[in-house]
Amino acid sequence: MKASTQSSFDSRVEALKDSAKHLVDVGGDRVTRLKSATVAQADRISMLIKQHPFAGVAIAFGVGYLAMRLVRR
Repeated sequence: MKASTQSSFDSRVEALKDSAKHLVDVGGDRVTRLKSATVAQADRISMLIKQHPFAGVAIAFGVGYLAMRLVRR
């Protein structure tokens, strides 16, 4: 009786290990994709700011002003 209980426990532990490994693998893949997308967007924004510097400064000023107003409250 005790051997079957130990075997059942061992199989559940292995199943949990496999599930945890799968979650870590999936999470790592998602982080890699998110990082790639973020770098691509940062490059795109950088290019747009170089093409339109005054608009970039105006947008940065506006965002800073809104952030200041929100923090002051």
